[in-house]
Amino acid sequence: MPAASVPRLESGYKSALADIYARSTSKGAFPPPGNTIEMTAGSNHFDVGPGGKLALSLAVLINGHPTPLRLAGNTGHGTTLIYDTATITLKLQEERWEADFTGLRLWSDISGLERISGSEMRIVGSTEQRPQIAEIKTLILQEIEDILQYIPLFGARGTQGPVDLGASNAKRELKVEVELKLTVPPPAVIATFPAGSGVKLTLSVKQSTGIDLATGGPKASAIFGAELEGKVPLLSVGVAAVFLIITGKVTFSLTSVSASVTAEKLELMAFVGIGVEGKIGPFKAYAFLGVGFVLVYDAIAHQTKYGGLVALEAGVNLVIVSVKIRAELKGLVYKDAGATKCDYDGSVKIEVDIFLFFSISASYQVTETTSF
Repeated sequence: MPAASVPRLESGYKSALADIYARSTSKGAFPPPGNTIEMTAGSNHFDVGPGGKLALSLAVLINGHPTPLRLAGNTGHGTTLIYDTATITLKLQEERWEADFTGLRLWSDISGLERISGSEMRIVGSTEQRPQIAEIKTLILQEIEDILQYIPLFGARGTQGPVDLGASNAKRELKVEVELKLTVPPPAVIATFPAGSGVKLTLSVKQSTGIDLATGGPKASAIFGAELEGKVPLLSVGVAAVFLIITGKVTFSLTSVSASVTAEKLELMAFVGIGVEGKIGPFKAYAFLGVGFVLVYDAIAHQTKYGGLVALEAGVNLVIVSVKIRAELKGLVYKDAGATKCDYDGSVKIEVDIFLFFSISASYQVTETTSF
């Protein structure tokens, strides 16, 4: 602690702290006071060293700040930063700085469901260490979390990271983005499953906050996806094996600017198919055919589209040449201005790999909307 005679800079106003997410709510050098964490007036000041360098008189320590920060949107349709379990420390010395924000939770509300996806983070940085999100843990709707706890290996998803922070671009737009993709059980566990079988769950979270250059207001987006894939052997006949394929996929997405939600969607797909794989002499081959149900709900347009999906895939590995063909047809029916319409698209894709060095790919796709 410097002596009382050391020059200092102080103010009668309250000191305020802004983390990287609060910083993203303003184009100015510092966000509005309501988006910061205020401290007691006079709790700290800057000491001025002999060379004119500044240092905080005391390290900042904040435990469990009770007020959340609404980054964008509103309750049920937006993104919120929550500090109630966080510990925030900041040291500013003449020759060194250090920050450690542990337990920050970023939650997204989508389609009226509160806290459907999120992440818990530890953000660190110092004179010696590049700022980064050192640890990230995925968070999902509590009801889903409760279910996963009863499924072996699926409840313990672990911690990911680190992710280096790079928040600026050439237009001086401040943007903070967190993207995480997690597969459970992990690949090492999946490898222990019997050959040709297994079930895996893939969770993906992408959250972004920043400033909309057109309006100067805060913007945020969030995408949460969950995909369950299963392959179950049914029977074996000679060199061929018959298996059941089951896939379920759900995606929630939301975009908001200046507290107004500009896009909000729920997409759901369930797929089941039958496949055969085996050997044709020395060569390996497979084929499967499946059907599925698709639903897309647009909360902004108050519109629901639903329909079906048919997919066919076949492939053969001729050792030096590998060929794969996939065809898919999807149709979505919905009401628009009193008329019944259908958006349908079909695609065919052919991939040929030669000697693992050359790859040829060709695809054809058609998309059209018809009225009934």
